[in-house]
Amino acid sequence: MPAILAVNIACYVVVCVMAMPTIEERLALARRHVDAGHLIIVHQRQMVERHKAEGRDTKAAEELLAVLERTQKVFERDLADLERKRW
Repeated sequence: MPAILAVNIACYVVVCVMAMPTIEERLALARRHVDAGHLIIVHQRQMVERHKAEGRDTKAAEELLAVLERTQKVFERDLADLERKRW
């Protein structure tokens, strides 16, 4: 068993080292998340407004919007942290 464990540990370390994205790659991904989040939030706000205009229940749509807005704050904070680390 110890030989298998050593192989598994060695493979894990190699995979981690090879898969480590650069700061530029991380920044690009964070920017994509922020950009996509903005679009999704705009769409969800429009849906809430459309439901209101149609006299439909908006509770679930508003709750989802709140979750999306909280998630967007996380994405924006992550991007800001990465930009600070870059410099």
